[in-house]
Amino acid sequence: WKRVELPDSLVDEAVFQAAASSLFLPHKILVWSQHKLLSLRAVHVPGHLNMGADVLSRQGPRPGEWMLHPEVVKQIWR
Repeated sequence: WKRVELPDSLVDEAVFQAAASSLFLPHKILVWSQHKLLSLRAVHVPGHLNMGADVLSRQGPRPGEWMLHPEVVKQIWR
């Protein structure tokens, strides 16, 4: 087993961009990884071990980026 971190460009796309199709980005990641990795899996990294991403996720969207409507978020977290 080998840990591989994705290039920032793929991570940025996953986090900050609303893709037209939910299958586009996973396909792009699989194509990128097929010649570089024997296997690929997603894992959760707790915030205390991934402080940079944790801080960014708590700042909210940057100006001009999309976000969920606050009422939708309230319904999700009920």
